[in-house]
Amino acid sequence: MADDKDIATQIQLFTEDATVNTYFGDTLFASMRGREEIGKVFSGFIANFSALYHMNGQMIADINGDHASSTHYCLVVLVSEDQGKEFKNFNGVIYKDEYIRRDGQWLITNREARFAMWLCFLNRTTNLLFMSCIHENNRNMRH
Repeated sequence: MADDKDIATQIQLFTEDATVNTYFGDTLFASMRGREEIGKVFSGFIANFSALYHMNGQMIADINGDHASSTHYCLVVLVSEDQGKEFKNFNGVIYKDEYIRRDGQWLITNREARFAMWLCFLNRTTNLLFMSCIHENNRNMRH
């Protein structure tokens, strides 16, 4: 699990006045502005999980001087426990970021994150993995 030090390091990737809007399907989960608020929301959310993993995929970036934008894809696995059973939520995520280069360092000025949550159940008898999508409408997952 990420601790406060990990979160503090992660939010340094954002400008002081960055904005982050996170959606689960079509529903706005959180709208944040500034490192402090981003850190609080991120910390509060990940406190619900015993472990989490981010597996990043393709990224397409457009660079124009000291400004850039990108679209990248990620599989986020959130591990939690309930009544002694482990659950894994698999989330396909599309991140749309805008960046600025300051003092030779690229920082995120704006992020839109769109999650589509998948629940995963492992049948220990047959070792079959069952996945089902929670969101019926994933039209916003397209870029």
